[in-house]
Amino acid sequence: MNMLSARLNLAGLLAVGCLLWGCSRVETPNPESLVFTGPADGCGSFLIYQSNEAGDLSIAVQGDRDQLGLSTEAASFSIGPSADIQLSLLSYEGNIEQYYCNDVIIIEQQPKIISEWIAQRGTARIRIVEENLGPSGQSQPLYSLSIELEDVELRNDQGTTLQLDQHQFPVTTVGWYPG
Repeated sequence: MNMLSARLNLAGLLAVGCLLWGCSRVETPNPESLVFTGPADGCGSFLIYQSNEAGDLSIAVQGDRDQLGLSTEAASFSIGPSADIQLSLLSYEGNIEQYYCNDVIIIEQQPKIISEWIAQRGTARIRIVEENLGPSGQSQPLYSLSIELEDVELRNDQGTTLQLDQHQFPVTTVGWYPG
């Protein structure tokens, strides 16, 4: 077998493997795409997410209001996989609003997640902007949060890192739970 035949056989095997098991090429988002200007939304004790203008990346931050002792006074918290605040960045195709804060999952409407980046370190400055929004008597009253992120380092499962210098989420109402 000559060298050209060997290369063609290898290429054929790779193509068949991609067809059977799927091939995904994880690309590192460029710094310009790390500007999140889409509408922000949220739910739960708190999970807030926002997409970039192109609609192919989203950033999400989550934590527990009571565990963090959030108040109307701004406080700084560490971000990381084992910290009280977790942050992730998703690269996707489709409608990301079907991914977060949704208790009715329709598989065909779920976005295709291309890659996930988990924050390894960083700082979140959080404060409650307004409390007791919505009807009174709710077991989990609605409230709005302000979250500023600084010096966030994210890593994907291949070990590639990204740096997000800063991001300010718009004030977002949380506290409700899907269902």
